[in-house]
Amino acid sequence: MDAIGWYGPLVDLSAVGSHLGHFVQLIVFVRRSEPILKESESHGGKLLKTMIQVGDDTRSNFSVSVWSRHIGSMMVNGDVILLQNVKIVKFRDVLEATTGQISSLRVLIQSSKLMASEGGYEFEGHNKFGETTRAKLRRVIDWWLHNKSALQHVQQIKLKNWKESEEMKTTNCVTTSEALNLTSSCNSNFYAWIGEILLPCSPSPDEKGNLFASKRLAMMAENKIVEDFISTGCKLCGSPVDSRNVSGINNFPLYCQKSSKCLHDICFIYRPFLLYVLDQTGQVPLLVKNKAAEILFGNITAEHVRRSYFEDREHPSILWRTSKPEASSRGLQDNNQKRCIANDGSRKKTNFYRIWLILIKVLLRQGENSPFHFKITVDAEKDLQNGRFELVSLTMPIHGANGP
Repeated sequence: MDAIGWYGPLVDLSAVGSHLGHFVQLIVFVRRSEPILKESESHGGKLLKTMIQVGDDTRSNFSVSVWSRHIGSMMVNGDVILLQNVKIVKFRDVLEATTGQISSLRVLIQSSKLMASEGGYEFEGHNKFGETTRAKLRRVIDWWLHNKSALQHVQQIKLKNWKESEEMKTTNCVTTSEALNLTSSCNSNFYAWIGEILLPCSPSPDEKGNLFASKRLAMMAENKIVEDFISTGCKLCGSPVDSRNVSGINNFPLYCQKSSKCLHDICFIYRPFLLYVLDQTGQVPLLVKNKAAEILFGNITAEHVRRSYFEDREHPSILWRTSKPEASSRGLQDNNQKRCIANDGSRKKTNFYRIWLILIKVLLRQGENSPFHFKITVDAEKDLQNGRFELVSLTMPIHGANGP
């Protein structure tokens, strides 16, 4: 990108108003970034742009619209960056910078090195910059090193990620009541039956009392269940873009705590929901996020369910049949796969939506299933209804596997 050259001067954020409609160069500190999404039924949630908030020694807050997916993926909160060839525009009477085809980004100081520097930073690799550029870089770094309140905000995110990466001890519990009595953060295992799923939605007045999945399925409200379960969000941390949930996640976080770059991976996900599991001693509400929900639903992703749901609405006459055994070595495997077959006999794609509905109904057949082996994490800082117990994975023990 350096070969493109600079199509404008290096300016302070306080002076961008005098460069309206022109290209400039900015050396700034990245305060936070936020993906802006565009809904699309055919292609899923599509990243439209990334809005970043930056600052320098002359202005603490300024917006930049990043329209390039490549540049947006390079945004790391806490970095000092050089934005090359961004255009100053006015949107709704507010000045901001926007990227174009000739725009580029260069990381000058990484956040980790900046926080560890304590003022003793070095300018290795920046020798080809002129004195004006190096002087601006020094001012930005000095300003942010002395701005403790803003720097602590970035440090809290880093420390939380570091804390989560530590290996926690595992506590094996015999009953759910033992799990409920855990007072320190840890991993835990126990056996229990699945009782109910609390839907992650805010019901309308005529739907109050129907938050449980079993009741909604009994009312033949499968279409609403798809809308309630599936949302656009980050498949890494499981946070939905909207706030219709019952798990204590009220807003879409600016940072992804599961990504090394703090960037969200946007697609269709299962909204966080509560899975109530029980035994003879009591019940435990488990927070279930996207990755754990995929395990619960037989590794069927929300993307597959949603796509099949819209295909199913377009072709309601499709029948379900089981294919006949074949004489080949793959006959047994093919015989166990259900396929969507139209009335004329032509083969269709697997209807993950219908399979998903069947799985939910089977899971909720209380008293008819064997107990599952649940692996969970316990966050002692959270309360019972807001994610104190979070599901990691589950398995169904196979008894008598070596029998006749």
